[in-house]
Amino acid sequence: MPQKDFNKYSASSDLCDFIIEEDLPGIGWYLYVYEKNSMKCIADYVQDTFEILLDFAEKKYNVKHESWKKL
Repeated sequence: MPQKDFNKYSASSDLCDFIIEEDLPGIGWYLYVYEKNSMKCIADYVQDTFEILLDFAEKKYNVKHESWKKL
C-alpha cells in the first residue's frame, strides 16, 4: 500500500513560528508552536480537524486564517 502524503502548513507571528500537521485518520491534526527562529517546540496541541486548529491558533495566538501556507 502506498504511503499517504500528509498535509502540512506553516505560519509565523512576531513571537512564534507555527506548524499544523496532519496525522493518521482517527488521530487528527497537530499544532506545534516554536520559539521564533528556533526549532525549540514550546507547545503542541491535537484536534480532530484542521479547521478547529485554525480557529484555536487565531484565538490563542492571533494567527489569522489567511497567514497559513501549505508546505
